Amino acid sequence: MRGAVAGGAAADGLMQRFQLAVYPDISRTWKNVDRWPDTNEKNRQGSNIPLRADLAAELSAWLDEKLAILQEQASRNHEPIPVLLPASTPLFNVPSGLTRIFDRDLAVAGIPKRDGRNRVVDVHALRTTFCTHLCAAGVPLRTAQAAMRHSKPELTANIYTDPKLLDIAGAIDALPAMTLPPQTDPTSISTESVEPATGLRAIS
Repeated sequence: MRGAVAGGAAADGLMQRFQLAVYPDISRTWKNVDRWPDTNEKNRQGSNIPLRADLAAELSAWLDEKLAILQEQASRNHEPIPVLLPASTPLFNVPSGLTRIFDRDLAVAGIPKRDGRNRVVDVHALRTTFCTHLCAAGVPLRTAQAAMRHSKPELTANIYTDPKLLDIAGAIDALPAMTLPPQTDPTSISTESVEPATGLRAIS
């Protein structure tokens, strides 16, 4: 976590994963990403964004570490030892050099800044990745729209989903089989017939 915040060699993308899940839209003015949702966030209505269990566990461990540091500081200063972090304590501040850190991570990973379709790979592009993964996982469009906090499903389906990354062949293979039943061997066809008038069977 410290490496992710500082942008050092230990930065493994945690900042980007958290940014994607909680505050996915770049703004010219950064604020603490863990602020209480209000009318200034993505859809202007306030949102509760669920986190994956693995990310929540990483963040919980980070908060435990912050509390331990605060308790150590209080002990050294002969102050009351806090049991909990103050409510005003930010989870972490998004570094001002996030774009630079992201670009450096791309270079280290060997990912070009522009792809074969001349699209720029930046922090905001993670929203397309996120949305495309939702679609590929079979998440209903309305659910994906809510997760993306879009006002219209067209944004989710047409702008933030990359159709080239969808498993179209897999979707076709998932359809039920529509083949005809095997042809019957003509030599095995019974010569039984039913007399329409009497219903008696006649064997030739």
